[in-house]
Amino acid sequence: MSALQIKLCGFTRPEDARVAVAEGADMIGVILWSPSPRAITPADARRVREVVPAHVPLVGVFVDEEPETIDELVAGIGLDRVQLHGTEPREEILRHGDRALRGVRGGDASSVPEGVPVVFDGPFSHRATRAELEAHWASARTLGRERAVLLAGGLDPDNVADAVRAARPFGIDSARGIESSPGIKDHDRLRRFVAAAREADTR
Repeated sequence: MSALQIKLCGFTRPEDARVAVAEGADMIGVILWSPSPRAITPADARRVREVVPAHVPLVGVFVDEEPETIDELVAGIGLDRVQLHGTEPREEILRHGDRALRGVRGGDASSVPEGVPVVFDGPFSHRATRAELEAHWASARTLGRERAVLLAGGLDPDNVADAVRAARPFGIDSARGIESSPGIKDHDRLRRFVAAAREADTR
C-alpha cells in the first residue's frame, strides 16, 4: 500500500507553500471560492504555482463554480487537480476525469462517482468536539474500505496521529489546523503536523 498522501490546503503565500513542499507535502491546495477566509486570487495562485514543483500537484478548490470558469482557471493558473466542494452534479465531477477530487460534508458519499477520491470533511466552520472527531474518523475508516478517502475536518498537529491510526485513510487534508490566522501558515505547526502524520502511518 502506498504511503499516506498529505494534502495541505488554503495557501495564500508562496513562502508558505515552499515550506510545505520542503516538509514533504504531497499536494498543495488553493481555495478559489471568494467567501472563504482563505480565498486566493488567480494572480496570487499563479505565484504559489511558481514555487510548487511539477511533481507536487496543485489543487484548486471550487464551490459551485461555473464549469467554464473552472476550465479557465485550470489553464491560467496551471492547476493539476480540481476539488469540487459544493453541490456540483455527477456529470461535472466526471468531466474533470482523473483531475477530480470530491469534497463531502456530512458523511454521505454515495453519489460520488466510482474512482473519484473523496475529501471527507466535517461541517463548515464547525469546531468539532473530540467525540465528534472520533465518530468522523470511524466513518472515514468505513468509507475507506470502498474508495480512496482523504480525511479532513479539524485535523491539527495534536490529533492527526490519532486520526491516521483510527481512520487509516488514503490521505489527510488540513488548512485551519496548520495556520496562525486564515490563509497564513504557521511553519512550526505545519512541520509538526506532517511529522506526526508520517510517524503514525505504519502501512
